[in-house]
Amino acid sequence: MNTGHIGRLLWAKKVFENMSRSVDGLADCEAMEAKDKRDMKIPNKLKIGGHEYRVVFPYVFTERFDRYADSDDARKIIHISDFDGGGNKRAESGISVSLLHEILHAIDHLTGHEQFFGPDGEKRIEALSEGLFQVLRDNKLRFDQCG
Repeated sequence: MNTGHIGRLLWAKKVFENMSRSVDGLADCEAMEAKDKRDMKIPNKLKIGGHEYRVVFPYVFTERFDRYADSDDARKIIHISDFDGGGNKRAESGISVSLLHEILHAIDHLTGHEQFFGPDGEKRIEALSEGLFQVLRDNKLRFDQCG
C-alpha cells in the first residue's frame, strides 16, 4: 500500500470517529434544538435554472480529502461535507457558505456565463458567497412562509 492510500485511510478514520461522536451527541434535547437553529437548512433538492439538483449532505469526500464541497453540473448533484480536509467538524456558517458557493457555481455554469472559471474565479465566487451569506444572516432574511 502506498503512502497516499495510508494517508487517505487515516483521514477517513478520523472523519468517521468525529461523525460517530457527533451522532452520539445528538441524543440530548439541547443538541437537537441547536441543530434546528442552523444558519441555513440544507435541503435535499434545489431547483437551479429550471434544473433539479440533488444535495447530498453530509457527504464524506473519500476521493479527495482537500475538498468539503463541490457541484457536479453534468449529474446535477451538490455535495457538502460537514468535515474539513483535516477531519474536523465544520462550523454551521461555513457549511451554509459552501452551499451558497456551489449554488453560484451551478448558476454560472447553467447560464453559460462562466464568470467564475479561470485563475481568479474561485476568489470571486468565494467573495460573493461570503458576502451574500453575511447579508442574509445579519438581516435575518429568510425566504420561507414563516416570518
